[in-house]
Amino acid sequence: MWKRSVDTHGYGQFYVAGVPFRSAHKWAWVFEYGKVPDLCVLHKCDNPRCVNPDHLFLGTQQENIADKVRKGRQPKGMSAEEMCRNAVLTREQVLAISRDERPHKEIAAAFGVSVGAVAKIKSGERWAWLTRPKASFEPYPPDDLGMPEKYKPEPFR
Repeated sequence: MWKRSVDTHGYGQFYVAGVPFRSAHKWAWVFEYGKVPDLCVLHKCDNPRCVNPDHLFLGTQQENIADKVRKGRQPKGMSAEEMCRNAVLTREQVLAISRDERPHKEIAAAFGVSVGAVAKIKSGERWAWLTRPKASFEPYPPDDLGMPEKYKPEPFR
């Protein structure tokens, strides 16, 4: 259990030269297993201060969000887009943009956003949880390490 500094979400963190450097649970993963591929480090135990590598597993951002919703950590009465306080677009607008076949510049002008915002929606870099097909999700895979085979780490050297 992390006994030191925590961030605003309760996750352990440590500082380098006075700057928050890394989430403690991610550091625990790296120390135990090696580099984290472009994935999130999730908690089986649902305790943000936990740094026990046996309680951690890897997943995509979509799997991380699904895990949060399933465990009831999504604030009551709030949709995911309402949690994005800086969102300019509504759910319906994002869906319309994702289906719109016009050039990005025309779509951006029609919705009052940047061409970059349109490109990020269409590529799935933003709002992917809404615009991409839902993946099947097994939060606690049956193997000994508690993670899907494709995410098993290389041994730490």
